[in-house]
Amino acid sequence: MSEIALLQAASPDRIAALIGHGASSNLVTRLLRSTRLRARLAEVVSARLGLVGSMTPVQAAILDLSEVGLSTLARRAGAIWHGRAIARVIDASDRRTLVATLGTDLYGQALRGIALSPELPGDVQGPEALDVAIAADGAACLEAWRLAQPPGVALRVGLLRATVLVEALHRERGPSIVAWLVQA
Repeated sequence: MSEIALLQAASPDRIAALIGHGASSNLVTRLLRSTRLRARLAEVVSARLGLVGSMTPVQAAILDLSEVGLSTLARRAGAIWHGRAIARVIDASDRRTLVATLGTDLYGQALRGIALSPELPGDVQGPEALDVAIAADGAACLEAWRLAQPPGVALRVGLLRATVLVEALHRERGPSIVAWLVQA
């Protein structure tokens, strides 16, 4: 994703926070509307974000994702994270509800990636609770991946995603889940 495309996809609040010096989201929005000023803003933001340098294929693929693409990746990571719980849903009605909620592709992917799924202390019960847990833990997996990256990569992804709290297990297992999904 180019720096201009990144700016257009990012939240003006996050850009303003990155710029600092009292810049407001309203000012950022106005700057983005002007072709000339947008290019200058991209230079300023790029300098703040730092150089990316050479990237791995996973880093490059993730930096090419839009905010929607990152959200989809996070949801997929959450499904892998809860793969063991998903596999333990044996009640036919609950399983049908879960497959309808996740979609057959995501359900299948969660089962294929079950080896990456950590043993969690307590299973989340029921399709609705699993769906909520998938969203939360997927966001934490993606954030753990982001935090493990060099600053130039981490800050760019951070412009598109809200930060979330990451627990030690997410830091340990989340990056490999994200990398596996991107390479799959």
